[in-house]
Amino acid sequence: MAGAGRSRRGARTCAALPPILFVNATHDPETPYVRAHGLLAQMPSAVLLARDGDGHTTTLIGGPSRTRGAMVNCLLTGVTPSPHTVLRD
Repeated sequence: MAGAGRSRRGARTCAALPPILFVNATHDPETPYVRAHGLLAQMPSAVLLARDGDGHTTTLIGGPSRTRGAMVNCLLTGVTPSPHTVLRD
């Protein structure tokens, strides 16, 4: 039996959370893009920012990065990018 604020699987509900920024590469070998969308559907306050590319560590890619810039902007201002933003780096 699920307790208050918990689903049948025991995960806490996320309806009351502040904005959450999810960042995922479209061709991430570790966390597939489709899973990011699945998680996004479970968290109403979340926004998905996608980097059109491969690899798992968006913050560590070398050189200029529009995706990393959007992440930093969100951290500094608290403003998330538009939902379903996909950036090429």
